[in-house]
Amino acid sequence: MVHWKNSFMNTGALEQELTDLIARVERLEEMVKPIAKPTWRQVLGTSTGDERDREAARLGAEWRASEGKPE
Repeated sequence: MVHWKNSFMNTGALEQELTDLIARVERLEEMVKPIAKPTWRQVLGTSTGDERDREAARLGAEWRASEGKPE
């Protein structure tokens, strides 16, 4: 914590206080950096080629056909 004893600190002491404050702010900013949220692929993974994947593809194709949407 910074303790200002008087308003007549020498330049070296002020520079050191400033350096210390900058380092402290940088540490605090690191602590509160937002964490990137993973994508759904990172959370669930992909399942290309397994039975559920083929079923999902088939159902998707059926739905698109029923909606008149191209493949």
